[in-house]
Amino acid sequence: MKCPKCGRELSDGAKFCMYCGTKIELQNLSEKKNDQPKEDRKCPKCGRTASPGDRFCQWCGSPLTGADDTGEHYSYAQSDGSQETNAQSVEPQQTDAQSVEPQQTDAQSAEPQQTKTNTQNAGPQQTNAQSAGPQQTNAQSAGPQETNTQNAGPQQGSASYGNRAEGAGNGKPGVFEPFKKKLSVKMIGGICAAAAAVIVLIVVMVINAHTINLNKYLTVTYSGGNTKGSAQVEFDDSAFEKDCAKKIKINRKKLRSIGYGSYDLGDLAAGLFSYSKSGAAEALRSYCIDGELSESEGLSNGDKITYEWDTKDGIAEELFGVRLKHSDKTFTVKDLPELQKIDLFDGVTVGFSGTNGQGSAEIEVNNAYQNDFGIYYELDKSDELSIGDTVTVTAYSDSGDIDDALARQGYISDTTTKEFTVSELSTYVTSAADVPAETLDTMKKQTEDLITSDIAGDNEIQTLGKTYLGSYFLTAKSGDKDPQNMIALVYSVSVRVPAGDSGTQDFTYYTCGVFRNLLKSGDTIDFDLSDGELQYNDYHFETDGHWFDVDGYQTLDLLKNEVVNQNASEYNAEENGNS
Repeated sequence: MKCPKCGRELSDGAKFCMYCGTKIELQNLSEKKNDQPKEDRKCPKCGRTASPGDRFCQWCGSPLTGADDTGEHYSYAQSDGSQETNAQSVEPQQTDAQSVEPQQTDAQSAEPQQTKTNTQNAGPQQTNAQSAGPQQTNAQSAGPQETNTQNAGPQQGSASYGNRAEGAGNGKPGVFEPFKKKLSVKMIGGICAAAAAVIVLIVVMVINAHTINLNKYLTVTYSGGNTKGSAQVEFDDSAFEKDCAKKIKINRKKLRSIGYGSYDLGDLAAGLFSYSKSGAAEALRSYCIDGELSESEGLSNGDKITYEWDTKDGIAEELFGVRLKHSDKTFTVKDLPELQKIDLFDGVTVGFSGTNGQGSAEIEVNNAYQNDFGIYYELDKSDELSIGDTVTVTAYSDSGDIDDALARQGYISDTTTKEFTVSELSTYVTSAADVPAETLDTMKKQTEDLITSDIAGDNEIQTLGKTYLGSYFLTAKSGDKDPQNMIALVYSVSVRVPAGDSGTQDFTYYTCGVFRNLLKSGDTIDFDLSDGELQYNDYHFETDGHWFDVDGYQTLDLLKNEVVNQNASEYNAEENGNS
């Protein structure tokens, strides 16, 4: 006797299969079927003879139809909407019946039968047979069974094998179809691709867990104006250090292996032992991450500039445990305003002073650029200037390049330098003819006052008269000689002094008033009148044993000798009158 489910040999009279636990019923019927002569079964596909008990052709693998060696028919329906029945035994079925008089019976022994029938239409019933073992019957009444009808279509049953039979219940043999199907090449390829994708995803997630994308923290801003724009790089250190602190994993084992001075990492390695994660992130930023823009000044709208990273990726990964992800990033300059033109030298003049050859220059600024833009001015030279020389004034910014400084304020200037020609320097007068009569009269009066003052020092001397004779005009032969020129106004002076008991005696002597460094500015002669003085020489004359002293010379030749002749090596002399 064989188990109707697993097909193994059982002892005669067994009620349950010792291998699968299926309940054995109606043995006589099974044995009758087994006693009937067995017909050779042939494969419906290849036509070869199948052995008793075979469910699949051993030659082509097709499912077989007909009875097996137990005498039972196996038929499995396709999923085409027809009935689905799997008969595992000829035992009574389990039925759920609902009626007006509910009654529930739980039977766990091997004797009571259990039948469950759900009727959906007036046609064939649906049967669920789950095992051949002890059955459970849930009956809510002892009366007739209740049928639930939903439509008049075919019913569907569930086989415990997980397979289907077509025609079950009407005695027609079905075609067995295995639940397991062969996998196609496409399905295998799809499964492999999905597995590979999962592996790649896991790898990416592991890598990204310690990857820092530097480009995420990089921005570039622009200032100034079109054609003179500036670019400034901004790296969000705060966000970088915050994110990086979560991913940094200091390799302390590696740090211990780095000696001071190795790779120039000694100090960094020593510091990392004591750094917090935020401190380590800051150290990573300062030591391993740098870069610069390809261009940052003189930019125009539409220009392309690239930030080029300079990083130490190996050290970052080896010591800090993070992978630096970055790529050179190109930016397009935009939104630079058009610049307004200004003249930096509006209100800027240069004043000159001094004498020709020894002139000096000074900048005079009358604009607001210094206060508004930090613009200053400087001269290329300011001393020892002569008329006709040029000096250059340059505008500059105290904050760097002046064009950039102006552009930041929205302005542009065509030039930052300007030349000025030295003019209006005073010149030393080279001839008495250049001295206006009015100026000469001023000098004469000053000379006469000096003579009067000198004589007044001795109240016994009476001035009889002062006569202007002419002048000597001396011009220095060298530009560094001081004075550069001088004019000596020559006078003859007549005086009367006491002589004897009641007599007097008259004397005449010669003196001169000297004025130095006469400068001509336009039609004006500039000189220091108070600097004028009498040419010093102590002249003594005597009457009856009494001596008188005055500043002067006994003869005109003596005066000329000292004023002109003794300075002939350094000055050129011009004589005017004096006869």
